[in-house]
Amino acid sequence: MMPLDNDALRHIQWHPYPDRKEMKAFYKRHMPYARMLKKEAAAGLYQGHQLIACVRFRPVGKFTLVTGLCVHPNLRGQGVATELLHRCQGFMAYHQFFVFTDPSLQKFYQSLGFHQSTETPNDIQQLYCRYHSPDRPLKILSYQAPAQFT
Repeated sequence: MMPLDNDALRHIQWHPYPDRKEMKAFYKRHMPYARMLKKEAAAGLYQGHQLIACVRFRPVGKFTLVTGLCVHPNLRGQGVATELLHRCQGFMAYHQFFVFTDPSLQKFYQSLGFHQSTETPNDIQQLYCRYHSPDRPLKILSYQAPAQFT
């Protein structure tokens, strides 16, 4: 990986299938268990020409699951994930979103407008049951777009 140019402007880029070679390599290096699906929307945050973070949006019935949020290890804790999700808000205004998160990240997602889901749609609940386990407890959070985006 090239040294990061901290003065380079950041921009978001959407990666349609099959144009995801760079994103797949990023996941392989930083989140090797991630598997990208053709049906997912995928966005990357770039600093200059370098991919520094990515996220995917998986359709699940009438809903969308936020998945695969990954930030380059050298940039974690610096607001990069927050910036990426903020830049995706225009997309996020048109769907109901859910995320399955580790309890340690619950406050992070809540700071972005996600909240504890009280009524979880069956499609989301079934998928959650495949990922959640006593060894890997997860929380289901949902997202409601701010009024200015709806």
